Amino acid sequence: MGFGFVVVNFSLFIKQLSYVLGEKIVIHSKGYSSVTGKGLVALDAVMSLLALLRYQHIQKQLAHNTYFPSPLLSILLTVSILSISILLILYLLPNM
Repeated sequence: MGFGFVVVNFSLFIKQLSYVLGEKIVIHSKGYSSVTGKGLVALDAVMSLLALLRYQHIQKQLAHNTYFPSPLLSILLTVSILSISILLILYLLPNM
């Protein structure tokens, strides 16, 4: 969530910088950082909800001595982070 917040604020910083500099410097931007940041914050909200539900489920299992580990949430989190990393790399490659 923090990373998404930083991405959205960076977009706002770039817009403000272009207003301050006026026509002296033209900042070319695809304009995806705001959408990307909001998507990251939304993804974190969903992952937080899933983590809470998983925690409650495990808590019930532990109370009844029927705990069976499930790697589903860990796999989902890993796939999400890997997918976002690949998409961000593909987004940043043309600018290098």
